[in-house]
Amino acid sequence: MRKSELKQIIREEITLLTERKKTMMFKFADSRKAKNFVRELENSALTTGIAKGNIAIVDVPRNRRKYDKDIAKAMRKYRGELEEALSERMEFDDFDYRSSHGKAPKGKGNWAFAFEHPRKNPKAWFAPAYLTYAQAKKAAEKEAKKRGAYMAWTLG
Repeated sequence: MRKSELKQIIREEITLLTERKKTMMFKFADSRKAKNFVRELENSALTTGIAKGNIAIVDVPRNRRKYDKDIAKAMRKYRGELEEALSERMEFDDFDYRSSHGKAPKGKGNWAFAFEHPRKNPKAWFAPAYLTYAQAKKAAEKEAKKRGAYMAWTLG
């Protein structure tokens, strides 16, 4: 088998694995428990996730019952509850915008969004025209659905 054929097979396997993930949202009593829950899952190499306030959002491979059992065990440990399995829900984080501008995003402008965490992958997607923030969020939500993302960051 040639090296290029092997690379192609590996790429196909990676895309299949990313398509087999489901996103789950958990609610905890406070933000500390949510952060510890996500940290425990990441340290045990079960999954990756984000803790935002008292909410934890994690990506879980489908068809793996062991993952579900281990995640349920950690959820009980931190006294959390499953809110929902996310499919259509979209979240926007504007912390970077607020920290650079000192105010909430609003009004008209050329808005930029990232669909992966800006500190991990700094690729930006720009709204198609000079839009209000609400219109730009709707356009970003459509783009995120195309990309399979459930969260977007407003860039500053």
